[in-house]
Amino acid sequence: MKRVMLPLGITWLILLFAFTATMIAVHLIPASAVMSNTTASVSQLYEIPQSPDTPLIPTLLHHDTFTDRIILDMIRTADTSRPIDAAMMNYIPANDLQFDNTKKIFGEGPAEDYARYWQGHQLPARIAMTFTTLKPLLIFNTVTGIILFIAVVISMWRRIAARHALTFAAFIILSGFPLTMWSLQLTDIYFITFIAMLCLLAAPRLSVSTRNIAITFFTIGAATTFFDFLTFPLFTLCFPLVAMLLSQKPGDRLQAMTPILSWGLGYTLLWISKWIVGSVLTGTNLFVKAIDGINERTGDISSGSQALLILLTATAIMLLIAVVIGRRKNYLHDALLLTAAIPIAWFIVLKNHSTVHFFFTWRILLLTYYCITTYYLVNHGRKRKNCNTDTML
Repeated sequence: MKRVMLPLGITWLILLFAFTATMIAVHLIPASAVMSNTTASVSQLYEIPQSPDTPLIPTLLHHDTFTDRIILDMIRTADTSRPIDAAMMNYIPANDLQFDNTKKIFGEGPAEDYARYWQGHQLPARIAMTFTTLKPLLIFNTVTGIILFIAVVISMWRRIAARHALTFAAFIILSGFPLTMWSLQLTDIYFITFIAMLCLLAAPRLSVSTRNIAITFFTIGAATTFFDFLTFPLFTLCFPLVAMLLSQKPGDRLQAMTPILSWGLGYTLLWISKWIVGSVLTGTNLFVKAIDGINERTGDISSGSQALLILLTATAIMLLIAVVIGRRKNYLHDALLLTAAIPIAWFIVLKNHSTVHFFFTWRILLLTYYCITTYYLVNHGRKRKNCNTDTML
């Protein structure tokens, strides 16, 4: 245990320092350097249709331009004369939270903090606004995302099997990729997922020991909580985890609980660390609003696509039960079924957030279907030679 916890503690300190330092550094960029391009970007954003309040299946791939406006508003509203406060408090125009016209209030009126998240998306976005506007940035994100996606598919094809590479590609495309890369809010999850998978596939040493696995997935979870706006963060856990399990060499002892717990620890610990560091550096108690947000997002379902959520969740649960009852034991059985259950548990815990924002959170349930599909491919596909039947949870 000590051999794992000590490296994780050191990793936590390094990441906490890096996250805090980079957020402060990017807010040293003067407002005058980003003002013009950010203002132009808001106008460009209005050319993208906003997703409806009550989305149905045909509209699940529509752009959530409201959140992208918040990201741009943070760039414009930040008081760069106080970079520490700007980096930790993440101010936006107060009325923006009530879906008011961003063009009208942009940079005007009272500010409201959005400090419960790290808002790491400000790092690339604010730098980009010093030399370009939104559309070129979105084009760059899309092209980069496609290149990374193709690289992952090729790596899985070579390291694992063609059927698993194509299955991964199919589910990523089902999530709306690459259309989703046209959104600042959603791009970071794909980047983290693809980069994590490429690292695990290209560097087997990252998964050769419990210690290495713990550090790797702790870092992935931490990066997710830094950049993500609570969209579909489980992509960065489940896709890399399945890729790691499938790429294990014959005779390896498979692990599922270590990466899951490590990812969860990195995700949660670095998120809470933002509230601690922010409170210390600004003198404002960030825990009050953060806890209010947690209570709201884990509370009762008040709005959203309840019927669709219940249908998809029930379907996923029934599929999972069917696999458990009619299973044919294989070396990945426990690990894949455990991974398949995580998205369901996520939806149950974050039921309010999952329904209110179902037009993007629905992608999390794809992971359950992906794990079950992979399970059947392992069972009914070509048998792997000398595969190990020892799966350690």
